[in-house]
Amino acid sequence: MPGKEPVRGTSLTKTVPDPPAKDEPTEVVPQAAVRRPPVRAPHRTPRRREVGDVLCPECGAGNDPGRKFCRSCGASLEAAEVVRRPWWRRFVPRRRHLVLKAGARPGQPGVKSARGLPPMSALAGPVRMVASVAALTVAVLYSVHPPFRAGVWNQVATVQKTVNGLVNPKLSPVHPIRTVSNLALPDHPPEAATEGYSNTFWAFPTDGDRPVLTLEFQHPARLDGMLVYNGSTTEFKDYSRVKEIEVSYGNGKSEVVELADHPERQQIRLHSNGAVSTITLTVRSYYDAPGKLQGALSELEAQTQTSGSRIGW
Repeated sequence: MPGKEPVRGTSLTKTVPDPPAKDEPTEVVPQAAVRRPPVRAPHRTPRRREVGDVLCPECGAGNDPGRKFCRSCGASLEAAEVVRRPWWRRFVPRRRHLVLKAGARPGQPGVKSARGLPPMSALAGPVRMVASVAALTVAVLYSVHPPFRAGVWNQVATVQKTVNGLVNPKLSPVHPIRTVSNLALPDHPPEAATEGYSNTFWAFPTDGDRPVLTLEFQHPARLDGMLVYNGSTTEFKDYSRVKEIEVSYGNGKSEVVELADHPERQQIRLHSNGAVSTITLTVRSYYDAPGKLQGALSELEAQTQTSGSRIGW
C-alpha cells in the first residue's frame, strides 16, 4: 500500500533455554535393612473337609472342586489332592437326613428332631461285602495253610458227632449189683426184672401197698435212659401192666414217667442230673387186667449216654 513499507519475513525458530541443572544426590552412608512385617491372610472360619474337596498343599485347607487358588492362603491348587471316602466308610450305612415340611422347624410340637435309622436295604451292601471278604479269607487260608485246614476238619467232625448224638444218641447199660423190692410173688423175684432176660418177669400183688423196686450200682453213673419191657411177655393178658412209675434218684431228684401198654421194647428218657449210686422205682398206677390182682414187669435196664450231646435228649 502507498506510504507503508513491506513486511519482511521473520524467523520461525525460537530459542529454548536449557533446563536448569538438577541437584545430584549426595553420598549416603549404608543403613541397616528394615524388616517388613509379614502379610497376614484374612481370618477365615475353618471348613470341615468333605469328600471331593481339594486340599491346599500349603495350608491343608479344604476347597471347592472348582477353585484354582486356596480360599485360605491363596496358594495354587494345581498339585492339590482330592479328599476321598475312607475305605471303612463303605461298611457303615449312611444315616438318613431328616427332611422337614415347609414351615416346620426342629423343636416345634409334632416335628421330629432326631435322625431316623438307616433302612434295612442300606445294610445289605455292607453285609454282602463283609461276607464276601470272610469267605475269601477262609478259602485262602484253607488252601495255603495246612494247620487251618486240619482245624476246619476237626470242627466239622465235632459238629457231625454232636448232630449224630442228638439224632441217635448211644446209650450203654448200667447193670445193678443189687435189686430189692418190698413186694414179690413166689417164683418171680425182683432180680428177674434186671437179669437181662425178657422171658422172665418180676410179679407183685396190686391190691395192697405200692410196689417199690430199688437198684444199687457199683459205681455212680448219670442215668439218661431206661429200657423197659412192660407186663409179662409170655402171659401179657394175665397180669396188670405198669402205667406210671415215680423214679427217685440217690441225689434227691425225682420224676414221673409213663409206660405204654404193650409187650414190645420201650425206650424211656431219664434225667438224673448227675451221677447216682441208687435209683428207686415206685409203681403209681396200672393198666388193669380184668379179674387179676397181680402185676408184672418183664425187664428194666438203666442206661447212660456214652456218645453225642445230651442237648435235646
